[in-house]
Amino acid sequence: MNFIDYITYHGNVTNIRNNVDDSYIWFDICQNEIYMKDGRSKNNPSFFSARIYKSYLNKINLKVNMFVYVKGIPKGYVDKNGHRQNYIHVLEINGSSVSDMLSSKYRKDDFGNEYWGDTLITSTEDDSEESKELLNEIQDLLGRF
Repeated sequence: MNFIDYITYHGNVTNIRNNVDDSYIWFDICQNEIYMKDGRSKNNPSFFSARIYKSYLNKINLKVNMFVYVKGIPKGYVDKNGHRQNYIHVLEINGSSVSDMLSSKYRKDDFGNEYWGDTLITSTEDDSEESKELLNEIQDLLGRF
């Protein structure tokens, strides 16, 4: 049986790093937990790192000090210094699913033109005489077997 564990976390974005790798934006989420010690209130900030595909950054308009609620898959790795690093691979942020963000990039206009984001998707079909002759030759060869 394959199980997938999910984690939810909320707090304020304290740091955004978009230069770690080519595919992801990394950001930190902080919760300021308050506890009592010796009759005094103490602040204990706790952090969790998260990553999301760079292509979604404009969709969610992520900013420092922004409140976020994320759902994702807990992940981890050992860094070059041998320290364990844990993070959330974000699947949903503030109620918006990453898969919904992806499907919203594809659209058709009123004239039937297809777009991926702002880029027009063009056909790559080759209708040249050379292509037609080559296709006929292939069909003739296949017909002999």
